[in-house]
Amino acid sequence: MSDPMESIDPRPDAELGHLLRDCLTAPDPAGFIARVQAALGAAPDNSWELLARWARPGLAAAAAVALAMGLWLGSGERTETATLSDAIQPAGAPSGLFSSAPPTTATLIAAVEGP
Repeated sequence: MSDPMESIDPRPDAELGHLLRDCLTAPDPAGFIARVQAALGAAPDNSWELLARWARPGLAAAAAVALAMGLWLGSGERTETATLSDAIQPAGAPSGLFSSAPPTTATLIAAVEGP
């Protein structure tokens, strides 16, 4: 198999050079330079200026998406979640024993005596 790089001719191409000179030579060199300089002057100096122009619309779009997601997630049906005391409470045990508040004497007596 032959190497494709071997077929490349490194010498200048006269026909291509002539076409490039015709395309890049302006009839009015001073006007061409003025147009190029005006185009360069309109371009931002660095990427920070470009990011600064995008910041306000980007933040507005992010806020709109966050608001929409909040409304979508917040509109769901609310269900009561079980607490730890509900999960570990055995069937038939007095509910006062497993509440977050300390049990009272009456609750302890009811738990010992049974129903």
